[in-house]
This record gives sequence, C-alpha cells and structure tokens, in this order.
Amino acid sequence: MRKIILASTLVSTLVFSLAVAGCSSSGKGPVLASSAGQTNYAVHYSDELGASAKAVTDAQSREKTLSGGFAARVDELKKPDWDRVQSIIDDSDAAGRSADFADAHADADAVRDFWERDKDAITGRVVGNVQHTTKEAGCTADVAGPTAFALNEGITKQLQKRLRSKNEAFVTIERYRTSMGPQNAAALEKLADDISQASYDVNVSMTLGPLSANAQSSAASNCSAFFAARQGTPK
Repeated sequence: MRKIILASTLVSTLVFSLAVAGCSSSGKGPVLASSAGQTNYAVHYSDELGASAKAVTDAQSREKTLSGGFAARVDELKKPDWDRVQSIIDDSDAAGRSADFADAHADADAVRDFWERDKDAITGRVVGNVQHTTKEAGCTADVAGPTAFALNEGITKQLQKRLRSKNEAFVTIERYRTSMGPQNAAALEKLADDISQASYDVNVSMTLGPLSANAQSSAASNCSAFFAARQGTPK
C-alpha cells in the first residue's frame, strides 16, 4: 500500500512540475540545485580544476604541433585547384570557431573521457561475449585482438565523422573528390581536420581556462601565419 501511495505521490509531483514548466512564459531552462554542499562535489572539485588547467595546456601544445605541420600537409598535394584549397582552409578555420563544432567537440570529448576511463572493462565484456559465441559455433580462433581493435576503431571513426559533419570543408571535398583524385582528397581531409582542431583550440579551448593573454595571442599567430602565407599576404 505504501508503495502505491509513494508512486502516486511521485507521479503527481512529476505531473505538477510538467504543468508548471509548460505554463511558464519565461522560456528559460530548468533551475538546477547547486551541488556545492555535497561531499562528492568537494572531493572532486580540485580534480576538476586540475583537469581544466591541463586541458588548456594540452590545447596549447596540440595547436603548436598542428600548425607546425600545415605546410607539410599542403606539400602533399599534387597540382590541386588552389582556389578550392583556399576555400577548404577558410571553411575549416571558420568551423573551428563555430558553435556547432564546439558542441560536437564537447560531446566527443565526453565520449573520449568515458571510453578512456572504462575501455578495459567494456572491451573485456564484449570480447568475452564474442569469444563465447565463436566457441559455441565450433571456432577456436582467438578473436580478442581483432574485436578490441574494431571496437576502439569504430568509436574513433564515429567521433571523427561527427566532427567532420560540422565542417563545411568536407562538403567541398566530397563534392569534388573524383576530380581531386584520391591522394589530394586524403591530404585535404587531414588538412581540414588539423586546421579545424587548431582553430578550435585557439578560439574555444584556450578561452575556457586560466590562459594568459600573451599565450593565447602567440597561439593565434601560429595559425594566422599559415593562413597569411596561403593567401600571399605578408606574415
């Protein structure tokens, strides 16, 4: 009886909350209670601060590495349409600073964090199930390695696909893939990935933590130098 009363109360509370939300004309999102008073929040607070600072430092390092390799990516191209290459460069730079790309990147980062933390446990269960199924089918082959690789590769490729869907440069690459040729298309895909990531690091990642203005300015100039060189303007 108590369970029925409790369930009824919970349902009534939920219905009331939905009604209030539906009648509200403010258009604002839900009001969430602060977690600051919870023990778990205090325990992990310093870890979160450390992770935030590390993310900015990692973004700095990654941007320098990526921007330092832009010229080598361009050198891989064989007699391309340079106007089209310029368009791909510009679109990738714009994508990295866009809200859609930032949202997709935040989702991808969350998935990567989860996967890195729980990969061994999840992979172990999947491999165990696959091994059991193949054994029942009379197969004695060891499928652990291929299964683990396929699982990790599948997640990586899907995250890449999602980020690329937010970069207009890949629409251009796909549209002209045949005329570009497989080598140029592959090189431009890598270049577009690198530029959009570097642009995101400079315009988004480095603004989310305690990064000095000088450091951010230095990172931005690394990208600007490449774009200026491609446009034939003074660095």
